[in-house]
Amino acid sequence: MDILSQTYLADILHIIAQALLLPTVAALIGLILYALWCVGSFAVEWVREHRYFTVVMPRFMDDMVSATDAELYGTVCDSGLLGSQKRALLTLWDYRCLPTDAHVALAKRLLNEENNARTRVLSRTQTVSKIAPMLGLMGTLIPLGPGLVSLGVGDTLTLSSSLLVAFDTTVAGLVVALVTFVVTKVRSRWYDNYMSALEAGAIALLEKVDAARESGAALPDAPTDCAQQFAVYTGKDMRRDRKAQKARAKTQAKAQEQMKVQAHGKTQDEEQTPQPEQAPQPESTPAWAQEYASASEGVFVQTHTEGNEERVAQ
Repeated sequence: MDILSQTYLADILHIIAQALLLPTVAALIGLILYALWCVGSFAVEWVREHRYFTVVMPRFMDDMVSATDAELYGTVCDSGLLGSQKRALLTLWDYRCLPTDAHVALAKRLLNEENNARTRVLSRTQTVSKIAPMLGLMGTLIPLGPGLVSLGVGDTLTLSSSLLVAFDTTVAGLVVALVTFVVTKVRSRWYDNYMSALEAGAIALLEKVDAARESGAALPDAPTDCAQQFAVYTGKDMRRDRKAQKARAKTQAKAQEQMKVQAHGKTQDEEQTPQPEQAPQPESTPAWAQEYASASEGVFVQTHTEGNEERVAQ
C-alpha cells in the first residue's frame, strides 16, 4: 500500500475506473436500445419468414423423388421452404451439368453460405447476452468506491446516489442479457430446423441427379436458369401467390367442414325420420262365420233368381 501511495498508482487506477463509468453507462443504454431492436426484428422475422416455413418433409422428399425435370422447379417453389433455401436448391439443380465431385462441393458451399448467414445473426445476440452482465457488473463496482469513501466521512447522500447508479446498471445489464439470451435460443431452434430441411432437400437432389447419371438420362450441357427465374419471382408475385395459397387452404377447409356438416345432418335426419306406420291387418274371420256368409249368399242368389223368373212369366 505504501508503494501504491508513493508512486500514485492507486490514484491512476481510481481515475481510470471513474473515467470508465460514463462509457459503461452509455454502453448499457446502447445495449438496451439494441435489445429493443432485437425484439422488433424477432417479431418481423416471425411475420415475414418463419410463419411461411410450412414444409412437410416426408411429402416434399417424395415429391422431389417422383418429380420430373420439368416439374422439379414447381415442386421446389411450392415446397413451403424459405426463399433463400429455394434459391440454394434451384442453384444446385441448375448446375447438375457439373461432375459428381464438383456438384457435391457446390452443395456443401451453398449449405455453408446459408449456415453462415444464420450464424452471423445468432452471434450478435449471443455476444450481447454475454457482454451485458459484464458491463452491468462494471457499472455496479465503479460507483461503489466513492460510495464507501463517502460512508467513511459520513456523507450518506453520496453513498445513496452511488448505490442507485450501481443497482440501476446491474438491472439494465441483466435485462439486456435476458432478452438477447431468449431471442438467441428461439432463433437457434428455428435455424437448426431450417438447416436440417435444406440439407435433406440437397441430399435428395444430389441422389436424383446421380440416379439420372446412372440410368443414362441426358443432362444439360450448360447451367439452366431456374434460380434466376425464382430471383425475378419475388415481391408482388410471391405475396400474391401466398394470398392465393391461403385462399385455397381456406376454401378447402370450408368445403371439408361443409361435407362433415352435411354428413352429420343426413345421419340426424335418418335418425329423426319416422318410420311409415303399417296398416292394421284385418282380423281373421272365424270358420263358422265364413260358412254362414256363404250359405246366406247362396240363399240370396237363389231367391233373387226366382223373383226375376216370376216377373218374366207375368
